[in-house]
Amino acid sequence: MQETIHAIVLRTVRFSDTRQVVDLYTREHGRLAVVAPAPKGSGRGRGGAALWRQLNLVEMLLDVRPGKLAWPREPHLCHPYADLPFHPVKGAVGLFLSELLVNALRAEVGEPELYDYVEMSLRWFDGANRGLGNFHLVFMLRLMRFVGIWPDVAGYVPGAAFDLQAGEWCRGVPRNSHWLKPDEAQWLPFLARMNYRNMHLCRFTQAQRRRMARVMNDYYRLHLPPFGELKSMDVLAEVFDGA
Repeated sequence: MQETIHAIVLRTVRFSDTRQVVDLYTREHGRLAVVAPAPKGSGRGRGGAALWRQLNLVEMLLDVRPGKLAWPREPHLCHPYADLPFHPVKGAVGLFLSELLVNALRAEVGEPELYDYVEMSLRWFDGANRGLGNFHLVFMLRLMRFVGIWPDVAGYVPGAAFDLQAGEWCRGVPRNSHWLKPDEAQWLPFLARMNYRNMHLCRFTQAQRRRMARVMNDYYRLHLPPFGELKSMDVLAEVFDGA
């Protein structure tokens, strides 16, 4: 039975001259894949590359059957981006977010609050004109709450180290190699207080941003196996270094 599906495009994989698999995160069914026509030429049209671009917000009719790929009917954009695909910095952040979401969103069950958070964030970022350098940090940390790995940020005590493996603060040195010294751990509660409205007020060096992103990548890898190393992080660092 066909139903209306709201989805975020995560990535596409071409498997023939005429077809591609589109990896989606949907509001109704979580992670889902569909078959769509492979783009030809400029990729214009409802089934072209423009529609299935990474992070696009799309709506379609779909007959969802476990274990089977389906062809979407009447797919169309819900929210055509004004800036995200065309802005050089936002485009690099979008590439990073796509890779993050491919690794973090695995459940094949609908989680409307998680979907709504990601969609709201993408819409907000598309229209943002300041604080771009901190957006991916705020997004990464807040996504942890929705995927069930939120760390004990509120338990901060000055001078404490942070055990990444346990997700909590500690005195002394933890019995594992995954932890932050107090001088680095102290930025966690500060970062947790940031949001999209106030993040432009927070000043970090590019080196600090790179380190924060690396630490959160490690935290995801520890708590959401088999979460991998985010390769687009290096591209993002280069873009911000040159911005």
